[in-house]
Amino acid sequence: KTYTLTANFEYEDSSAEEYTATELIGVPVVQQSKLDIGEVNVFPEAYVGQSTPISLEFYNTGKVSLYNMMVKIEGDFQTENGQYYVGNFESGNSEYFEGYVIPSDIGELTGEVVFSYEDSTGQNQEIRKEFALNVMEMMQEFPGEGEMPYDEFPEEGGSSTPKIIGG
Repeated sequence: KTYTLTANFEYEDSSAEEYTATELIGVPVVQQSKLDIGEVNVFPEAYVGQSTPISLEFYNTGKVSLYNMMVKIEGDFQTENGQYYVGNFESGNSEYFEGYVIPSDIGELTGEVVFSYEDSTGQNQEIRKEFALNVMEMMQEFPGEGEMPYDEFPEEGGSSTPKIIGG
């Protein structure tokens, strides 16, 4: 909000002639925006080609609304639901974001959850929160020794148990 101050000037020149002037001075008062972000929740391990959730909570703990707020996941990977438009984020509110990353290579995967918004002065603000997870190769399940593979079933009538015929 801008507050207006009135300044009255009274002075004399070298001839003792009096002068007066009134000026209005605008003083803008700006409340600082404040966005608190909780811990980024990720599974410690992920698998190539499988979607892995990334989630967190965030809070507007400032005294002003945050405008046109957007949350998105950035990094060298594909995403599902990797972007969330919050809109105007009122003071005192909290929100939850969950998106999914789909890794394409094994090893450590790093990325960022990016929060962008306009503060009360119209300035664009950006906050980044990093995360990392370990990507492993997808494991193939093989039947154990002495077990029957999942895709092989006994043929009809091929049971090895003796049949008892009652008379």
